Amino acid sequence: MHRYITNNDNVIYTLPNSEDGEHSAFELADIPDIVGVGETLYIAYDQQKVLFEQNYEWIAVNPETDRYDAQLYRFKKEDIKQLIAFVESETPEVTLWQKIRKKRAQPADFALMIKAIVEASEEKNIFEFYLIQS
Repeated sequence: MHRYITNNDNVIYTLPNSEDGEHSAFELADIPDIVGVGETLYIAYDQQKVLFEQNYEWIAVNPETDRYDAQLYRFKKEDIKQLIAFVESETPEVTLWQKIRKKRAQPADFALMIKAIVEASEEKNIFEFYLIQS
């Protein structure tokens, strides 16, 4: 099983699994706490409507008491600057050897996830992303 971040149309990031197949600990719910922007909701779909009507309207639920289908992370357009600043702060400096080889430094996995969200939101002007498992 894999976990993906989608914008409802496309997979924009696949959360990494460890070598033993365990899921990474990353959650969309961590972003507001760590970065300080946006909000995360746990959402559920009416399964009958999804199956028979292709209706994906969701309701927010309490994950401690209710079944949920996905996590939803949403933010405002103005928050992109803060998300970009976070990714930049988590990206290591490029060494001289990397410059010679024309390599770019990559941020850590959590920042890569946020970078994928930022790039998708800038490209498509979408500010809601879902964490799903399949």
